[in-house]
Amino acid sequence: MQIFYYISLLSCIGYYAWVLHKFGIPSALSQSAYLFGSNGIIKFPIAILLIAAPLAPYWYGVAYNQHQWITLLIIFGMFCVAFTPRFKQGTLSIKRKVHFGGAILAAVLSQVWVWITFGGNVWVYSLIAVGVALCLGYLTPGRTRDLETNKIYYRPSYFFWLQIVCFASIYISLFPLL
Repeated sequence: MQIFYYISLLSCIGYYAWVLHKFGIPSALSQSAYLFGSNGIIKFPIAILLIAAPLAPYWYGVAYNQHQWITLLIIFGMFCVAFTPRFKQGTLSIKRKVHFGGAILAAVLSQVWVWITFGGNVWVYSLIAVGVALCLGYLTPGRTRDLETNKIYYRPSYFFWLQIVCFASIYISLFPLL
């Protein structure tokens, strides 16, 4: 089962490295579906599935019985994000709602899982990491692409850095359970 952890971790690091190398800092990891152009609709879901699918059985297996439902909801949120790579079609579109709902579900519950699993003052470290992520997001512009005009423009990269905090906290918290 440990191999699943490492497959997921390497997939996550590899995709982040690829996106950073090719485009610099995106405004969010989901923006890579747009930054890659027409291939992004394939590359982004495959990457997220390579992160979430191997992580699911390992994480569910090591989670305490009373916390397993949280891991399932986090993975479900990640799958929702993976299956809605092009989410910008209209502010009321179902794809947009599923994508953002899945992202928020996975992000918030990943932090909750770390807090309740490890207790103590872990939540303080999470809040500090979120604060640092928000500062970095404010200071570093993130790339995004408008598919209609094919123009790349910049906006704050808050979500990119918050996603790094969430993924890092998951992998760091699972490491002692190997």
